[in-house]
Amino acid sequence: MQQRTLWISIACALFATISITTRAQPMQEDALDRPVLDRLEQASRLAAYLRFFHPNDTCEQADWDRVYVSTIDLAMTAPDAEAFERGLAGVVASLAPTAAIGRWNEHERAMRSERLPAPAAATSHRVWRHTGVQLAPARAGFNVYGSDRVRLDLDDAGDNFPIAGTRVVRPLGSGLWISLPISVYDDGERSLPARTPEAVRAEMFTPDTVEVRVAAVAQAWGIFQHFYPYFDIVGVDWQAELRPALAEALASSDRWEGLIAMQRLVARLHDGHGRVFLGRKPGVMQLPVAWTWAEGELVTLPSVEPGPVPPGLVVESIDGVPVAQHVERLSALISSSTPGWTRHRLLDDLRQFEATDVSLGVRDAAGDRRVLEVDTLPPGHPDAMPETEPGPFSGAILAPGVMYFNLVGATSGQLRKELRRMAATDGVVFDLRGYPDSAGQRVLQHLATDRVHSAWWRVPVASLPDREGVTYSESRWDLPPRRPHIGGRVVFITDGSAISYAESVMGIVEKLGLGEVEGATAAGALGNVNPFRTVGGYSLSWTGMRVEKHDRTMHHGIGALPTVYAEPTIAGLSEQRDELLDLAVRLASGALQGPVLDGIPGPLRWDPAADALVPTTHEDENLHGPNQHRQER
Repeated sequence: MQQRTLWISIACALFATISITTRAQPMQEDALDRPVLDRLEQASRLAAYLRFFHPNDTCEQADWDRVYVSTIDLAMTAPDAEAFERGLAGVVASLAPTAAIGRWNEHERAMRSERLPAPAAATSHRVWRHTGVQLAPARAGFNVYGSDRVRLDLDDAGDNFPIAGTRVVRPLGSGLWISLPISVYDDGERSLPARTPEAVRAEMFTPDTVEVRVAAVAQAWGIFQHFYPYFDIVGVDWQAELRPALAEALASSDRWEGLIAMQRLVARLHDGHGRVFLGRKPGVMQLPVAWTWAEGELVTLPSVEPGPVPPGLVVESIDGVPVAQHVERLSALISSSTPGWTRHRLLDDLRQFEATDVSLGVRDAAGDRRVLEVDTLPPGHPDAMPETEPGPFSGAILAPGVMYFNLVGATSGQLRKELRRMAATDGVVFDLRGYPDSAGQRVLQHLATDRVHSAWWRVPVASLPDREGVTYSESRWDLPPRRPHIGGRVVFITDGSAISYAESVMGIVEKLGLGEVEGATAAGALGNVNPFRTVGGYSLSWTGMRVEKHDRTMHHGIGALPTVYAEPTIAGLSEQRDELLDLAVRLASGALQGPVLDGIPGPLRWDPAADALVPTTHEDENLHGPNQHRQER
């Protein structure tokens, strides 16, 4: 239990009359009928409209977890559509007395969209201004997102705000509509008509009831419906995603099946930042095997301590199921905007099993096949994730005049120690197969000779629902050059594991041609995340802003692109060689010529059979580059 802020007397009475039934058993198939799903869709859409776009005091102060759970329960337990709509009208009356729901013809809907007249006591009106959207308590200097109820004069619409009394009419589904005032009159102290809220003690809802699991899906869907900035890019009909997500949550038998329903919904965003968390499921164990992808195959890696599986083996099956089938099942639950990020996420997801031992069907370099029995380990066990063989140390000289520096996790202080040596060398290889610390931004200032600007960070600003009328608040990095200047041949190694801040760095390298970029496309997800928790404790993250490259083209689903496409080979991994690093050293030394460093038309692809750089094809770019939906647009 916890103390929450304010609720309203009418809503308290409503909750007292609506029972929230605990269902320990899964919903039967015949319960997943069309009328129930119709009502769940209507309740989900209604709650999001009221929560985010009706700017009266009551909605601003409401306990929205209670609202969602109660309306979902009403949708599940109402005997028929008429009874449900009467109950839903009661919810609307208690929360938003100037709003209305109904089944109206075209003429009536037009009437319902006319401006509301101002009450005699009105001196101003209020509207929502969502900068992104604020879903968690603001932390000074941290969160770029916010939601504010702005008070305006009656004759003032402000900057792109609705005029006083504006209403919008929106479908809730199955013929039901809502007339929603998105401007609410105010007497200077309270919204009109005034309500007197009461302090109440709210429940801590857990995901152990089906109503809560369905309500959690409804909450998440509504947030993305109104604020996710990339539906025009990913090409998903988000309205159509609501019903199957509700149906899966409705059929779930426990919190973990509810988690899968939520993961499947978030996966449809095609957002590399999209994740859902609910702690660790009891009984889940980990395979103590390190592996990576090469030539479309899952290949084991060497570890510092000898592990249960030798390095350089191709894993063809897990517990008798082909790896491709595991990949297909797990990929449906991974939110990703590029194939590279999906492959990166799969490396960990493929290691999770509810079993104490797992069989691996493997193939060695000679083509011989065998089955290995591997004991799994509990999460947190020191051997659950084998420590792979470390690469060179930062500052190492890998060839005459060529220095190596690992940017993954590196700070500005660590970079500063090597700067003078870097400036004096003929070439530097920067490894960015992962996520940097402060050195990622700092190194750009030592590579550039003029001011450095990042991509454009564009935070949506909205007062209308359904992403209509969105404007943007823009910002970007503005970094002065620093000395000493690194003027030698520079090569960055990157791949699909580089996401977000790493892509901010690589995007500048790409735009300004600060060096050769070798490897695979980065994750294609950039911009501040906007995390939130739903009722029941599901924690979600997602990208809350729109990012455009320097030339105003889209970054999402594209990522920072290599100038030299390359990936490891099975043979190289079997011989425990880092082929991408070897290739980068040759580029940095001038032994191989590349598009940026030598002006050769590119991009190029490393052909391991010929050990040469060759022109890329459209097929290469589909495999290693942007997501398929971007190729088709």
